[in-house]
Amino acid sequence: MNVLLDTSVLIAHERGTWDSPAFLENVVGSNRAVISVISVTEFYEGVLRATTAARQEVRRSFFESLMAAYEVIPIGVEDALTHARTKESLRREGISIGPHDLFIAATCLQHDLALATLNSAEFSRIPTLRLAPVERFVI
Repeated sequence: MNVLLDTSVLIAHERGTWDSPAFLENVVGSNRAVISVISVTEFYEGVLRATTAARQEVRRSFFESLMAAYEVIPIGVEDALTHARTKESLRREGISIGPHDLFIAATCLQHDLALATLNSAEFSRIPTLRLAPVERFVI
């Protein structure tokens, strides 16, 4: 299955609490794993928030390895329109989702990607979004 890796699994991988290689081998296989430009923003904010120079360097190095390893999916016009339609559909149901998460979901919907996330409580409120099985890879 083609998968978009959410910021939550990237952070868990950096912390050593999610087995990314096993997930990629057993779930993604020969398909593609990508990240959203939104996750680039969120993860890099974590780099900038590091409380020591040493910790910032460790996070920056990991961030650079992510950028080298994965294709980054930008937000285009069609993604923005999918975002707006999804947001309006959820609003009619009385459901609210944060704007970053909604852009990540819209990217998945627009590009026919399953979402690998450790934040399934938030994303499962979008009925048309496919969630990849990630829990069994939590360490």
